[in-house]
Amino acid sequence: MITPMRSVIFFAAVCGVSVLPLAGAEAPVVKPAEPALKVAYVPGMEAPPAVVRRAAPVYPQELRAQGVQGTALVDARVDSMGRVVSVELVKATRPEFGERALEAARAWTFQPAMAQGRPIGSRVRLPFDFVMPEVAAMERR
Repeated sequence: MITPMRSVIFFAAVCGVSVLPLAGAEAPVVKPAEPALKVAYVPGMEAPPAVVRRAAPVYPQELRAQGVQGTALVDARVDSMGRVVSVELVKATRPEFGERALEAARAWTFQPAMAQGRPIGSRVRLPFDFVMPEVAAMERR
């Protein structure tokens, strides 16, 4: 039997979020495990795409040596098999960060979005932060 709690836990697992109960609360609180991906709405979408494999961007060596940090934002089109089929740079604080973010985004894979019980294509916006301590941690994964 599917209970409301099981439905919430399933939805949270598909979306890549964790469920934390509050003391005395009847319903769980859903807290993102990391910044949530922005997903473009597709009519009839029942479940958004979920990250299966992420690739960390390679920090540009010359910018790392200079201690330069920044961000990049990438739009990715995900097909019904969960593959990234195209990427577009929305913005980047430095062109080098944009290039590296595009390379990384092409390597991501997803559990595809679902509509009427079938996998469908979708678009997601992927943020990339080039911050010295975070980059070192990502590269160790």
